[in-house]
Amino acid sequence: MIMQVIATLIGVVGKQGHGVLDNGNTWETDRVELHVLADFPSSDSMAHGKTCTVYQVQGFNLHHQNAINCLDQQVELSIELIPSKKLGTPPKMVCVGFKPTKTVLNRPAVG
Repeated sequence: MIMQVIATLIGVVGKQGHGVLDNGNTWETDRVELHVLADFPSSDSMAHGKTCTVYQVQGFNLHHQNAINCLDQQVELSIELIPSKKLGTPPKMVCVGFKPTKTVLNRPAVG
């Protein structure tokens, strides 16, 4: 199941690299962290204001510059809910993409 979340993108951290650990195992990462502010649900009478959440989206080359262009703007996050196989454990929320909610200005490329 995919759900859409509207949030303000307040920070972007690119994570791309690879290497070998001391024990000889290799590692690789290729993602972008999206730091967002989202309103608490209006259905929750005990929560007021906004909450800050970090979503990871896979694919540095695909998403990094687009995320930078969307900074300080509202974005629509596509969140996939992956059911848990363990009884009583909530589903995992995985960001599978995002897009601006309106036209964005291109910012200079980083790096």
